[in-house]
Amino acid sequence: MLRLAAVIWSHELPQSPAKVALKWAKDEPKFVIRGGFFEGQVLDPAGVDALARMPGKDEIRASMLMTFLAAPQSFVAQLVAGPQNFAYLLDARKRQLEG
Repeated sequence: MLRLAAVIWSHELPQSPAKVALKWAKDEPKFVIRGGFFEGQVLDPAGVDALARMPGKDEIRASMLMTFLAAPQSFVAQLVAGPQNFAYLLDARKRQLEG
C-alpha cells in the first residue's frame, strides 16, 4: 500500500501549520496526522494538537498588556471612589431633606 506524506511549515508562527493540518484532518477523513517537529522536539499527534491550541504572539501580547493595565486602572478607581461616594452621600442627604 502506497502512503503519501506531506510537510507543512511556517517561518512566522509555529501554530499556523498545526492549525492548518488539524483543520484539514477534520475535513478530510483520509488525512491522518502522524506527528510533527517543533524546536528540536518530535511531536506525536497529541503534541500537534497542543501546539495548535497554543496562543499566538498577538494573543500573548494582548494578555500581557491587559495585565499591565489592570493595576493602574484599579489604582485610579480607588482614588476616584472616595470623592464619588462622598458625592453620592451628599446627594442622598439632599433628597432626604427635600422629601
